[in-house]
Amino acid sequence: MNRFMALDKKYQMTSLFILIFLIVTLGYYLGRTTKYSVFANEKPSNIIVEDKNNNSVDDEKLVVNIKGAVKNPGIYEFPLNSRVNDALEKAEPLENADLLPLNLAMFLKDEQDIYVPFIDAVNEGEVNGEGNNDELISINKASAKDLELVPGIGPVMASNILEYRKSIVRYQTLEELLNVSGIGEKTLEKMRPYIKL
Repeated sequence: MNRFMALDKKYQMTSLFILIFLIVTLGYYLGRTTKYSVFANEKPSNIIVEDKNNNSVDDEKLVVNIKGAVKNPGIYEFPLNSRVNDALEKAEPLENADLLPLNLAMFLKDEQDIYVPFIDAVNEGEVNGEGNNDELISINKASAKDLELVPGIGPVMASNILEYRKSIVRYQTLEELLNVSGIGEKTLEKMRPYIKL
């Protein structure tokens, strides 16, 4: 009899644990369902999402460097979706600017370099009949040693001519040498009979 009582107590305890587990589980699921049904029945309120970037698209600018055959070379700011044509309107191409290689309809890109080439001019030395063209030193191909053969050009000036050539890729006219540090009108006139593009 005692054995039956002990077994009966054991079953009672097990049944009690199972009952508690069922109540807790049922309460959990009922609570979740009620919670979601409350949210589902609520009307959506006006939600305002703040843009973390205070800069709107309209405020964004493109910064472009324009150089070469233009009246006003320099760095310009343009709104998004501007084109090469817009850039040239600001920089004002010179009369001897060659616009054919440029795609005027192309969109500008931030940090873009726009080089407006010059129309290839006939070498002034040839026009004036000064010197044989084969003997002239090409400022676009010459090394520093070659340039030093020209009267008025020393090692420092030869180095300056090469540095400037790197920055513009190619000299389009002899007058561009005036942009090189140390070369003025008189120096250029002295060099002119000995140089070509």
